[in-house]
Amino acid sequence: MVSGKRNIKRIISYLAIGSQLIFIESGCYTTSQGSYLNTVTVPGSKDIVRYEQKIIEKKQPNIGEPQLILQISQKPVFQETQYDVYHEKRVMTGTGRLVYISAYLITLGGAAIGLSDSLSTEDKSNGWIWAGAGGLLVYFMPKFTGNTGRVINSEYKQVTQEGDWVKPYRYTVSVNERGKTIRYRTDNQGQIHIKLIEDFDLSLFKEPRVINLNISGYNPQFSKNITLYTQDWTFPYFRITAKKGWGFSQPSGAAWKKFTYNQSEIYRIWPESGPEWIKIESIRDNQKVGWVPAQVGEKFWAYPGIDFSKLK
Repeated sequence: MVSGKRNIKRIISYLAIGSQLIFIESGCYTTSQGSYLNTVTVPGSKDIVRYEQKIIEKKQPNIGEPQLILQISQKPVFQETQYDVYHEKRVMTGTGRLVYISAYLITLGGAAIGLSDSLSTEDKSNGWIWAGAGGLLVYFMPKFTGNTGRVINSEYKQVTQEGDWVKPYRYTVSVNERGKTIRYRTDNQGQIHIKLIEDFDLSLFKEPRVINLNISGYNPQFSKNITLYTQDWTFPYFRITAKKGWGFSQPSGAAWKKFTYNQSEIYRIWPESGPEWIKIESIRDNQKVGWVPAQVGEKFWAYPGIDFSKLK
């Protein structure tokens, strides 16, 4: 009878110890971010912050067609609010790992006591009880780790995204050349056609020039400089300033006299002309081709389609 009561007390003490272990075990876990699920964009959070512009020179001016064609493209850059979604997982805390290691050692120690031949039956029985209690913890504690079935949302973050390149229709583009500004609107291909002769009167020059066009747009705003060269759409010409003279077959005053020239006549300059003698061809009579001294006239560059009669 005494032995039975002693065993009941022993069991009650073990249950009390076990309940304390369970109480300790409740602080042995915490939750953390597990595997990634997906990213969620907050509805209505997308805002365009700017546009990127791209200008391509689709066609350069030339003698046949003195116009510049520009291709305008725009790409929106926007920001939106997002958050990432993760599985929630339960993991052991430092305390939990300490309890688990202790339970493992208790299991081993209790089993060693239970298997000992030098101890009393009561001590060996106590050893197996401790081994069983520790073993339960060693077995069950890992089973409470892993996914909990719930999810965790990350902090909100601002994400920058880029849209696709588009060709804006009826977008206003300003073109400035030495103080003169003309506004254009893009066509349905996102292009503007700059007619250098009609729009900017870039048809007559005393010498070849570099033309700088400033291209700018508004809403969104951008600016770009484009460089052109007048030689691309003009020819060199020679205007007679002397009252009258001869055109020669060779660059020499002793050569054969081919034709006569008169003041204010316009001639096209041939490429083989030199600094002292100019080879010219009449714009009205292509039979009048020959050499004249450079000092009898003046050079200029012009688009061949202009009205030379308006020259002063």
